[in-house]
Amino acid sequence: MFSSRAGFELVIDDPQKLAKIDSILEKYPNPEDINNHPSTAPSKRLSKIFSYDKTADGALISCWIWTTGFC
Repeated sequence: MFSSRAGFELVIDDPQKLAKIDSILEKYPNPEDINNHPSTAPSKRLSKIFSYDKTADGALISCWIWTTGFC
């Protein structure tokens, strides 16, 4: 999911929170670098930004990325 911002707009409607997602994407251009510690895993980072539900939100974002080709 952290390969682009695609799909995050489906679950986040706050521009400031989306800007935080953008900041992470800019800091870590390689998505593999984001998961560098258990406390900084993608789901942990997202939970600090909004009330992230890994099962529901993750599935929705992943489905959007897969169906639109934003991989």
